[in-house]
Amino acid sequence: MVSCVGQEKEVSELVRDLIADLSLRHARTLTDGPVLVAACVEGERHELGLRMVCGLCRAEGYAVHYLGADVAPRFLLEAVQLHRPKVILLSVKLAKNLPGVKDAIDVLSTELSSEHLPPIVVGGQLAIEQPEMLRAWGAIPVTSTHPAVAVTAVREVIQPSAAVITSAEERRN
Repeated sequence: MVSCVGQEKEVSELVRDLIADLSLRHARTLTDGPVLVAACVEGERHELGLRMVCGLCRAEGYAVHYLGADVAPRFLLEAVQLHRPKVILLSVKLAKNLPGVKDAIDVLSTELSSEHLPPIVVGGQLAIEQPEMLRAWGAIPVTSTHPAVAVTAVREVIQPSAAVITSAEERRN
């Protein structure tokens, strides 16, 4: 069997469509749920994992503003200022895009006062490989590739005691 990048692109688009369809089908219609802003850092084009996390967050009742792949820090800042999220979700897979995380955090930290800077949760392969660096930059790394772990991290940031209870309930089931 011969595989090529063209096939990978085609399958990725199909998966993107499926994730969007499933996310919309299972999204709660709450309009007053906690607000999240989600983006892949500048240069990062691997977005399927973050799309899955956003779909699960919508199913939990969160209002998610998904900005997509390769988002420059200034556009992330605009979205944060506009939507005033409880949490910012960033995704980064490739090592060459790690500076994009630092740039995003620096711009947000510089432009927003400390009381208006929401927690920044970072997922993706580099969050698993570089958790201490991300913590040193002020981010919360998600050290698993399973999308439900990211949702639990968001829940924990928003309501620490509720996340512990829910996590214990999930383990029992």
